[in-house]
Amino acid sequence: MHLAVGAEIITIYIQTGAEGVYDILLPYINKGTVEVLDWKLEPNITNGGSHHYGQTGIITECLWRNIYRVKYLGMNDADEFFIPVQHKTISELMSDIDKAPTATFGFQNFMMKGNEMLPKVAKALSSNSCSEIKNDSLPIYYTRSKGCVMRGRYVQKAVFLPEAIYIPWVHHLIKRQHQRKEYKEELRVPEDKGLSYHFRDGWYDRPDTKNRKCSTRTYKATVIERYLKAMTGCDI
Repeated sequence: MHLAVGAEIITIYIQTGAEGVYDILLPYINKGTVEVLDWKLEPNITNGGSHHYGQTGIITECLWRNIYRVKYLGMNDADEFFIPVQHKTISELMSDIDKAPTATFGFQNFMMKGNEMLPKVAKALSSNSCSEIKNDSLPIYYTRSKGCVMRGRYVQKAVFLPEAIYIPWVHHLIKRQHQRKEYKEELRVPEDKGLSYHFRDGWYDRPDTKNRKCSTRTYKATVIERYLKAMTGCDI
C-alpha cells in the first residue's frame, strides 16, 4: 500500500516477534525499495517494557538515516497508511499543501471500523476475476470500508521535513532545528486532502484507548479501491 500511494523507500524497524517479515519482504528488499532493521533492545537494558520509550531511539535514528536522502519523512505503525483523498499520490498531495516553509504535516487519524470489505474486492471474490485477491489471504485494508476521524495532536501521525527537524516524536514535532526558525512548526492537513488510515484490531478493547471517541460520524471510505490495480495487477 505504501508503494502504491507513492512512497519511494520504506524503512521498517523490528523490535520483537516479527522476524518472518524478512522472507515476506525479500523481493522489495532486493529492489531497494524496502529496508528492514533489527532494533531489539537485547540484552535487556530496562526493567520494564520499551514499547513507547524504546521508540525514541528508533525515531531519531530514522530521522538522521534519511535526512539527506528524502524530502519528506513519514512515521507510522505497521497498521497505518498515509492516504491522499483527492490526489493520486502522496507526492502530489504534499506539493499541493506545502506552500510555505513547514516542519511538520499532521494527518488526522481515520479509524477504519467494522468488517465490510471494499465493494470492488467483494465483487472480485464473487466472480473470481482476480487471482491475486484470495479470501484466505486478504490484506486488512481490503476488509474495511467504513471509518471515522479521531482528531487530536496525540492521535495524528506526521510527515516531517527532515532538514527542519531536530527532535521528532511519533505524533508531532518536539524541537525544530534552531537555524530553521523561519519554518512554521506544524500544518494540520485538511481532512478532505489527506488522512492517516488506521486499521488497528481491538481499538475499543484496549485500556489505554477504549475511551477515545470519534470526532465525526462513521462514513463510507473506499478511496483505497483507487490503488487495487497497482497492488494486484487486476483491472477490477
